[in-house]
Amino acid sequence: MIMYQRLIPLFISLFAFIGLFGQISDTSLYISHIKVEGNKKTKEFIVLRELMVEPGKSYSTDEMHGLLILSRQNLINTSLFHTADLNLVPTQDSGFQLLVKLVERWYLWPVPQIDIDERNFNVWWEHKRLDRLSAGIDLTQTNFRGRQEQLSLIIMTGYNQQYGINYLIPYFNKSKSLGLGFNALWSGRHEVIAMTFDDKQVFYKDVNHYVRKEFKTGFYLQYRRNYFTTHHLELSLQNDQLSQGLLDSAENYSFKKKSNLSFFNIYYKLKIDRRDFKIYPLKGYYADIEVYKHGLGIMPNGGMNLWDLKTTLRKYWQLNDRFFFAAGGIGKISNYGATPYLLQKSLGYGRDFVRGYEYYVIDGRYYGVAKTNIKYAIFKDKVLKINKIKTEKFNTIPWAVYVNLFADAGSVSSDNDKNATNQLPGTFLGSVGLGLDFTTYYDRVARIEIARNKSGETGFFLHFIAPI
Repeated sequence: MIMYQRLIPLFISLFAFIGLFGQISDTSLYISHIKVEGNKKTKEFIVLRELMVEPGKSYSTDEMHGLLILSRQNLINTSLFHTADLNLVPTQDSGFQLLVKLVERWYLWPVPQIDIDERNFNVWWEHKRLDRLSAGIDLTQTNFRGRQEQLSLIIMTGYNQQYGINYLIPYFNKSKSLGLGFNALWSGRHEVIAMTFDDKQVFYKDVNHYVRKEFKTGFYLQYRRNYFTTHHLELSLQNDQLSQGLLDSAENYSFKKKSNLSFFNIYYKLKIDRRDFKIYPLKGYYADIEVYKHGLGIMPNGGMNLWDLKTTLRKYWQLNDRFFFAAGGIGKISNYGATPYLLQKSLGYGRDFVRGYEYYVIDGRYYGVAKTNIKYAIFKDKVLKINKIKTEKFNTIPWAVYVNLFADAGSVSSDNDKNATNQLPGTFLGSVGLGLDFTTYYDRVARIEIARNKSGETGFFLHFIAPI
């Protein structure tokens, strides 16, 4: 009996501990206020727009942990800050202060620009023609007035000329959901891609006269309903003036062989972005759908009525602390039957290519691409501190190195009305390879890859964007 009496206090203590543990694990964290530090230029409302935690509300510990991670990712993905640290500090009223410590980037970049008049660096490197380079200055202010407004001026001279301006106000309404932008660009080119022959670009050149002069201006609206979904709608006016020599050498370059084309474009994009770091993601997913319409029946353009529909999907998995896997797909359809070559963008431009086929352009009305990537972090989340540089904007350099294996596949529709010398449309495209990726601050990515395609060709390639 005495033994049972001794056990009673023990059981009481045990149940009390279990009850206390349950209370701790379900603790409600009340956020009394938010304090932002380090935003010397950035307005506080820009920072608060990205936070998924609000003052005056309570959150469970698990919920708070996830929201702070997402809030930090939102801040970094604005490309306004090098670092963003979010911490909870107890207050006297039994609540918590959310302390946001930021290190801002350098926002004004009046830097010299060297522009390569090619689809990608690898195509230029194949011939290394210095006469295909243009020089100028790109003056960009990425945080104009501290409101995340983007102002960019470009002046390019040399092989080709460009003069342009772009201005974006991301938020102009009280709820910080609507943005407004304007752009204008004039370019004059002495050489253009006139056609595709044997799956490669063929150029037309006139050293004495511009073969193509283009002016394009437009307005656009952005609607960011929540943290991860953005709508973009743009209306633009485009004018192209083409030389007669170009039209004589490339019959399909212009719409109905017109030397002067003026038409309206309308463009819409829906983007859902849940990536942890948009420049070089390791976790999360991305999806978009784009609609591009050339010709609205307003200008006297001879009945131009062209459209493109495109979608992109990407998914990223962290397998463990060092291994990561990613897969992505791109699909596009067009009414390319009467599309002039000057508006045609098929496989081989921008991010739309099968690795190992960087030297080729593959024309067609429809195409699809699938990419897979498995990578290993050789050096992950490293930081180089240069104490001799006093400003935080430059003295702390994050960097990482990844090695990866990849496999790509794709196909482009074969159109009977296209050049018969092109052999790749209508065939299966595939490649495998090995790559080494390097990432560092100010959103810099450099990749060197060795790829072997289905045709048995092996090559080394350099890129400056994430693989997927």
